[in-house]
Amino acid sequence: LCQRMERLSERVCCRNALDHDPFNHMVKHCRVCGRRIVPMNHFDIANFDDRYTMRFVRRYAANVELVWRAVTGDELNIWLYPFTRVELKLGGRATFTWGQPDTNPQVFKVTKLEACQVIRIAITDASGRVDHKSFMQFDLEQDGEGTLFTFTQRMSRVPESERVPDSATTSRDAAHPGGPDTPWLPGFVAGFHLNMDALRAWLTGDGAKWSKEKISTEAQKLIDFVNDGQPPERADEIAYEAGSLSWHILVNVYYDYLKNCLQNARGIAPENPEDYLGLAAAIAARADDSEVGKV
Repeated sequence: LCQRMERLSERVCCRNALDHDPFNHMVKHCRVCGRRIVPMNHFDIANFDDRYTMRFVRRYAANVELVWRAVTGDELNIWLYPFTRVELKLGGRATFTWGQPDTNPQVFKVTKLEACQVIRIAITDASGRVDHKSFMQFDLEQDGEGTLFTFTQRMSRVPESERVPDSATTSRDAAHPGGPDTPWLPGFVAGFHLNMDALRAWLTGDGAKWSKEKISTEAQKLIDFVNDGQPPERADEIAYEAGSLSWHILVNVYYDYLKNCLQNARGIAPENPEDYLGLAAAIAARADDSEVGKV
């Protein structure tokens, strides 16, 4: 019955069958089995569970094993950013430079690991101490012949000493429309949106058929590229080739969403937390065709 309801509603809330999670307006639960059901939207826009937690949920037409390899192996350098390395074991070291040379990587530690199901990597400080409140997590679940994929990023509240007033910024992508205590810059979130699109394109394109050796070679080329000071544009190119909205359009979508729909400092969500779906659609509808796929 549960599966039938999900299939009929395509995991979108059916008022007769699903309950809201009182702590997250975007999450529903089946009354029959209690299973967590995440409603999707046409643009696969990020959800924000609270002021400091961002979550992308996607369905990929690829099996769990293939997705797992893509989020833990050398493929990360292709659809995410070079330079990225993950030591795939509990307590293993993970490094990210986010498209910068590999001289000063951001260091994480694997704090949760269940093969082909979940991996959590938490950030560490200069002394190697793990900050369990700041992490990235990939969750994978078999969904028919495909995979239900969830990317969660939790970041700490921005300290007052590090807050930058919007008056100091001149562009939407670097503003803090959700408030100066939140870490979410529209340009930052738009970038991750394109990464999720790039992962979809990678999993369903020729890259999924590459051998491990070819993937490793391509990843090293991209690492060498950024080490030479060149911009890391491969992931965006993959996303645009598959028809993603441009980064500029996504910046506008997330600026308005964060400004109007993010929970306020007291943890109170807007009356209509899904209003941003219509807002995103309106922005996309106004977008000129020439803007799609342009940076």
